[in-house]
Amino acid sequence: MSKKSGGQPAGGDLIPGVPEKPGGLSPRASLEWDRLVDEMTRSGIPLIPAYRASLTQAATLMADLAMAWAHIKEHGYYTVSRTGVEKMSPAVEHTAKLNEKLSRALWQLGLTPRAQQRHGTEKPDGGQPSLEDILDGDGSPGSAERMSAEDGE
Repeated sequence: MSKKSGGQPAGGDLIPGVPEKPGGLSPRASLEWDRLVDEMTRSGIPLIPAYRASLTQAATLMADLAMAWAHIKEHGYYTVSRTGVEKMSPAVEHTAKLNEKLSRALWQLGLTPRAQQRHGTEKPDGGQPSLEDILDGDGSPGSAERMSAEDGE
């Protein structure tokens, strides 16, 4: 891998490596961090040290969701206000917000099917050759992209 001045990889190459787990994570967030890193590794999703913030965010959100769900299991989806009106538990509303934030964090890490399509790690058509593969490549899935890459070298 060639380097640009300043020690950065040339051509957008990323330096692989597992990010260092932050020491300040809660015990549950630490477990979620380990699970995320393991799942990414087993799934073939490359890790780089710069993913530390995104992994920390995702692990923390997953830990917070677990706490919110534990609260909901113990106390239910609804609470009764001081005036006697039944209303949705604040924990339920909190889980909706946490799920939204977690979805964004997982997308940033490439851990959703849509993110994999966008980041080019999964073919949206199940790996079938595209029209470009047939016309510009050798007909195998991804051949047009490989031919374009070879032409650019």
